[in-house]
Amino acid sequence: MSYIDKKIQEIVKEIIAKEFEESTRLNKVDESKAQVSIAT
Repeated sequence: MSYIDKKIQEIVKEIIAKEFEESTRLNKVDESKAQVSIAT
């Protein structure tokens, strides 16, 4: 594998990690909203 290929892979991994973090954060927000609406 060439140096460029490795760099591209690293960048893709970082992007996927960020997307995953954001989606889990959004899921937690949705869950907490649901719990609040049930409580009220």
